[in-house]
Amino acid sequence: MVSSRESWVAPSALRPNTWNPNRMDDFMYAKELESIKRFGFAVPIIVRSTATGLEIVDGEHRWKAAVELGLSRIPIWDLGRLSDMDAKQLTIVLNETRGQPDKQLLAKLVQNLAVTEPSAALESLLPFSQSVFAELANLQKFDWQALEEKTQQQAAERTRWVERLYRMPKDVAEVLDQAVARVKTNMKAELDDDLTDWQALEVLAAEYLGGA
Repeated sequence: MVSSRESWVAPSALRPNTWNPNRMDDFMYAKELESIKRFGFAVPIIVRSTATGLEIVDGEHRWKAAVELGLSRIPIWDLGRLSDMDAKQLTIVLNETRGQPDKQLLAKLVQNLAVTEPSAALESLLPFSQSVFAELANLQKFDWQALEEKTQQQAAERTRWVERLYRMPKDVAEVLDQAVARVKTNMKAELDDDLTDWQALEVLAAEYLGGA
């Protein structure tokens, strides 16, 4: 059981760890800055106590933002004397267990905000590109029923597919590739449409069976 305590410290009292795999591009970092400017520190930085001071376990980008914004104090959650092994595992857990949004529910949330909040203000804060924001803001016009039916149809079709795996000498494989390519070229000229590899193989097999 880890003993924790919350407090406020100067950003200079913290140092980043040396193993953090999380990277944030300039676009998302700008969103982080805007969020802290507007709401302050809604989530404290997770740290551990070491012989040389407080080390960040989770929240390095929030800490960098605090330094850039010139904040004098930031909230931390100190896990105490956490071992290297536990700190590294916790870094991964906190980075990777944040979940994924349901796109339809996310769209409804964005649309609800857009009723009273100007779009420009939302775009400056929310971590979406302009095109993604526009898509989310207009998803109520999307035919979700049609999408669901299409998804179910595709799932049903996948259950009727089978997979075949054959090993053959390289020169035989080259002959087969040439035959498939020729069928695809000929059928495109006849049908003005592209065939997949399996469709070309079906044509080859049908021609052989028809001539047998």
